Amino acid sequence: MKYLSLLLFISFAWGQKYDPKTGKLLNLYKPRGLKVIGGINFSSIKYINPKDSITSYKRGYKIGLESNFNNLYGGLIFQQRGGKVKFGENNKFEIEYNYLSFHLLLPTIRITSKTEFLLGLQNGFFISGKRSSEKNDEGSLYILDANTYNNDLGILLGINYKFKKRIRLRTSYFLGFEEVKKTEHENNWRNNTLSFSVIYI
Repeated sequence: MKYLSLLLFISFAWGQKYDPKTGKLLNLYKPRGLKVIGGINFSSIKYINPKDSITSYKRGYKIGLESNFNNLYGGLIFQQRGGKVKFGENNKFEIEYNYLSFHLLLPTIRITSKTEFLLGLQNGFFISGKRSSEKNDEGSLYILDANTYNNDLGILLGINYKFKKRIRLRTSYFLGFEEVKKTEHENNWRNNTLSFSVIYI
């Protein structure tokens, strides 16, 4: 959380310009229009100390809004993360996390006239979640307690492609920094997500 706060402070500071004529700060990061963003997530979890577990990707969705702040992209998105985990042959389960996420992305490299590379941070607030077993018996579904989960802070890398005048395509990868659970230590894990999004301007 402190890293995201630092990034927000630096971004705000860079977005100010002193006007000697008026003696005031000019805000360069005024939002310019809202864009609708939606897409598909392919998420997995990575154990800090992996033992006998095998993890694989789980599909989820994302939907939200994004706006331009001068040369920054800022967005608020509801999205699903999680993964599939296997311990041995009979212990298989699927985890689903629901987050309300805020991101800041900076275009860093112009690859072509229609393509740009993005770098930034994303922080997600845990809303709800569940864990389900493949066995169809009583007790196979568990509702997760939101109070035992951390914010989902991590680095966000992406590529934007201008498909049409009002349509952008984005591929992004999220690498979590923060441990998912508050109570687990040795056996904790982090989120990783590959996303494919459509942005309508």
